Amino acid sequence: MTLIEPSFFRRHAASALAVTALTAGLVFGAADRAEAKSDLSLLGDYNLSIAGLPFAKAKMSMAIKGRDYAAQVKIETWGIAKLVVESKSHAKASGRLGRNTVRPARYSMDSKTRKLTTNVRMRLSGGSIRDLSARPALRKLPDRVEVKSRHKSNVLDPLSAAIVPYRAKGDTLGKDACKQRIPIFDGWTRYDVKLYFRRFENVRTAGYTGPAAVCGARWVPVAGHRPNKKTVIYLRENKNLETWLVPAPGNQFLIPYRISIGTKSGVLLIKNKKLQFTGGGEKHAARR
Repeated sequence: MTLIEPSFFRRHAASALAVTALTAGLVFGAADRAEAKSDLSLLGDYNLSIAGLPFAKAKMSMAIKGRDYAAQVKIETWGIAKLVVESKSHAKASGRLGRNTVRPARYSMDSKTRKLTTNVRMRLSGGSIRDLSARPALRKLPDRVEVKSRHKSNVLDPLSAAIVPYRAKGDTLGKDACKQRIPIFDGWTRYDVKLYFRRFENVRTAGYTGPAAVCGARWVPVAGHRPNKKTVIYLRENKNLETWLVPAPGNQFLIPYRISIGTKSGVLLIKNKKLQFTGGGEKHAARR
């Protein structure tokens, strides 16, 4: 373990926050169709490992009250990884749920290691970013794709992107669970996450035994990136990313059972340790 560079943990702890924020609730399907009186909360614990070595833990919570939602994700290195590089990150988002739409209002992210502190503050309205503060600032370089005003319209912050409309056909988990293209602005860069169906798998987990929809994903850079940078090329061409989605009790939501991301250092695995719903029920999934 001592042979692993500190940058190994910095790199993967940072990427894990973004991935966990996006996929910890990847398809919260019926939330946008909930009755106005519905209240629902979710608490989730996740373990993160790379090439079989545990290096971080994440906690996610989400509360839906009527049409309003608030969510947060916390992630920090632990165990031996914490001795190499101590990293803590915290993201929060809030907004309103419309008919088949997610309307973010505020987003914040703070991340800290021994050598670097980053933070983002965003205020959004109508799908567009109205106020933005991101530190450290994005360096102006000749090969960087310029972020223009149009790149800040019709977007989601990384955490609100965890709420994606999905309409199941009856009680059947279909291939269309993976048919999503999610536009995201993280404070510095604009990109899409494109999901597509790969296969079904049978899984057994607490409270559920049955099929999981396995979605592949592609990272599609739009602006703020440097097209010829090695990490950008690797992410853009990476086809080794999957999330396994299973239905929650009452078929209200799809829950991530397993998330895996291929990296040059091995497979980054995000696996649910504990998932708890409070509230909900069939009355909260009024389909139209």
